[in-house]
Amino acid sequence: MRVLLIFLSFLGFCSVLYSAGNISNIRTSFNNGKQRIVIDTDGNKEPAYYIRKGKEVIDITMEKTISIDKAKTFAELLGNTNFIKKASFIVLPEENETIISLNINDKTSDDIFSLTKPSRLVIDLEKTKPVKEEPK
Repeated sequence: MRVLLIFLSFLGFCSVLYSAGNISNIRTSFNNGKQRIVIDTDGNKEPAYYIRKGKEVIDITMEKTISIDKAKTFAELLGNTNFIKKASFIVLPEENETIISLNINDKTSDDIFSLTKPSRLVIDLEKTKPVKEEPK
C-alpha cells in the first residue's frame, strides 16, 4: 500500500486520497455594531485552523481547500464588510490549506472560534471600546 501511495503522489493524486475537506460557503451579517463572518466547511467536525495576528491584519490558515473562483468571490464579499479593508485568499491545494488574510481597520477587536455540526469557523469583529480611565 505504501508503494502505491508513493507512486500516486508522483502522479499528483495524493491530494485526492488525503483531502481535508473544502470551504463550502462564507456568509456575513451585521447587527448591533458587530460584524459576524461564518466560514462553512464540509463535515461535522471542528475545523482545524491557525491564527496569526498583527496590528491590522488577521491571517487564518485552515486545513481546507477552496476553488480559485470561489476564493475571488469570497475575497470581494469580505472586502465589502464594515471592518475589513481588504481580504485575500492563498489556496495551497497540495497542502490542503487555504490562508485567509484579513486587513482590518485599526481599533477593531476580534473573537474567533469554531463550531461543529455543521463545521464552521466564526469571526466576530467590532469597534474597540475605549478604555475608561480610573479617576485619580
